[in-house]
Amino acid sequence: MDCGELRRDLVDRLVERRTARTQPVIRALRDVPRDAFLPGIPPEDAYADRSIALIVENGVTLSSASQPSMIAEMLEQLAVQPGDRVLEIGTGSGYNAALLAHLCGPRGSVVTIDLDAGLAERAAGILRSTGFERVRVLAGDGAAGAAQWAPYDRIILTVAADDVVDAWRTQLAAHGRLVLPLTLRALQESVAFEGRDPLRSVSIVGASFVSLRGSSAIAEHEVEIDCAPTIRLRAAEPGRIDPVAIAQHLNDAPRIVEMENVAADDLWNGLDVWLDVHLRDAALAMANGHGNGACVGEWLSTSRDEPRFATTFALCNDRGIAFFVRERRGRVSLACYGDAGALIDAAWAAIDGWLERGRPPTRMLEISAHARTRPVGADVTLEKASVTLALRWN
Repeated sequence: MDCGELRRDLVDRLVERRTARTQPVIRALRDVPRDAFLPGIPPEDAYADRSIALIVENGVTLSSASQPSMIAEMLEQLAVQPGDRVLEIGTGSGYNAALLAHLCGPRGSVVTIDLDAGLAERAAGILRSTGFERVRVLAGDGAAGAAQWAPYDRIILTVAADDVVDAWRTQLAAHGRLVLPLTLRALQESVAFEGRDPLRSVSIVGASFVSLRGSSAIAEHEVEIDCAPTIRLRAAEPGRIDPVAIAQHLNDAPRIVEMENVAADDLWNGLDVWLDVHLRDAALAMANGHGNGACVGEWLSTSRDEPRFATTFALCNDRGIAFFVRERRGRVSLACYGDAGALIDAAWAAIDGWLERGRPPTRMLEISAHARTRPVGADVTLEKASVTLALRWN
């Protein structure tokens, strides 16, 4: 198939999955050629629903072209209107900036910033050659925003942030909307905020992005476990994890603890966030490749397009590790390695709290970001450098 047919097929899949839902977003995805922003990448890969690494150092991806389904989801969250002034943090390939320019139209404006000057220059050239020369491309620290063109009706980050920094809040128009992949503790959630102080969420979607670099760079959250397959743990407190000890535990047969009250679909529909913010030992476990370690064949996969990549929720400390795994009856069990007794007890206590609240899904969660105001009535608060995040399940 040629690029046009591949693009149509991709967009049709996004519409079918309802990640692209509104006509402006669907038209932008149909009109803007993703392959043009990924020179040297085979068209079949450019139009696959997966991210593509742009900068890799020492095996770590520092910049990537985001997964199209995640792009569509975040554009729906952002809800750009014709004539809007838009700021993007994380230019990457330039593709998302072109979509934003399509959405805001000739009466609107787009400013996009990337820390890597080479990427910014490359993206600017492709934007010019594809008819989006009116997009302003800056090389710089996205944490500072771009005050010279503020205020912005819409601000979007295509990189994960630990915090909601001052510049993004103060450069947002009073009626504006800010969308960013926000790290809670171990998990990232793409949060659409409105307001000023506090900012209040109007939409929350699960996410996984490379981290913001520069002055507000995210502290290292990931630990790699040397086993087969290789496992990366994204943990709230990675310093409490001994990767050598965990790798040794994974050589043993797991202890399986059945969790009769938890369905497989619960894990990524509210329980994951609940566990993340209530448990100190929460972690996201990601496996690449083949092997028998950690029951990888039983893990809850998050991507049909990546059959060799499995992701699930886990609990981990210096004595053991417990993975949430799918059982045949659509239920969830814990596959436990090492001395995981305390992890099992903590998991049961947190799950009991979630069940008592009526199994609240993510759509019932509200997150507010308080810079100077004091949170009232929160179920959980998380202290960040610039704001206090208050979480409440309605």
